[in-house]
Amino acid sequence: MSFVKKALVVSSVLALGAGMSASAAPKLNGAGASFPAKIYQRWFADLAKSGGPQVNYQAVGSGSGRKAFIDQTVNFGASDDPMKKKDMAKVKRGVVQIPMVGGTIAFGYNKPGCDLKLTQEQAVRVAMGKIRNWQELGCQPGTITWVHRSDGSGTTKAFTNSMEAFSSTWTLGTGKSVKWPSGVGAKGNSGVAGVIQNRLGAIGYVNQSYIKGNVVAAALQNKSGEYLKPSVAAGARALNGISLDKDLAGKNPNPT
Repeated sequence: MSFVKKALVVSSVLALGAGMSASAAPKLNGAGASFPAKIYQRWFADLAKSGGPQVNYQAVGSGSGRKAFIDQTVNFGASDDPMKKKDMAKVKRGVVQIPMVGGTIAFGYNKPGCDLKLTQEQAVRVAMGKIRNWQELGCQPGTITWVHRSDGSGTTKAFTNSMEAFSSTWTLGTGKSVKWPSGVGAKGNSGVAGVIQNRLGAIGYVNQSYIKGNVVAAALQNKSGEYLKPSVAAGARALNGISLDKDLAGKNPNPT
């Protein structure tokens, strides 16, 4: 699921799982989204310490995680967007989708001295490579380097859903991967954040937890015209405004 609330995009992560017998070995393998990886690793470590099963989770991206689950090479997968009916039909052992966590997706940038505020139209134009110099955004002159995911990503799905809702200027469509006209690609949220961290003038989209060091969050204009930076409180309000269908899926890419 994906939705924008004020200065953020929120992606609700789904665990895709099949039942295990009581006699199964106390070890689980999972793969999928990098978006929730940090909290998953913490949960799984606490679970093992308390006597629960050991869980090995590989943050390979939503697309690869879903494929691994469908191919039955893992016990569960994690994805930032729900499985489609046609994909669920491929899983003969059955699928249960459970919303697990929510988080914010921010525009992270590396431009010291720039207090960046983006209108929705500017956000779209930056992501499409139509704005190429920081001076066009009210900052000191310099070339903008757009940084995007190179792997199949639920974060990209959520982000592109919002870009499409922001403006008709957006023509790249939506999905776990799109054909970016320009920029630098990197794997995982950590990869994108790493490029931004080390490249002056870079900007891209990352989970809020990767906003640190040289990676600063931009304030983004919401549907009501306010400019807000991502926060836990705003993310929670966005999640509370989502209605889920019978498959526990739902979205609102540009709420007020």
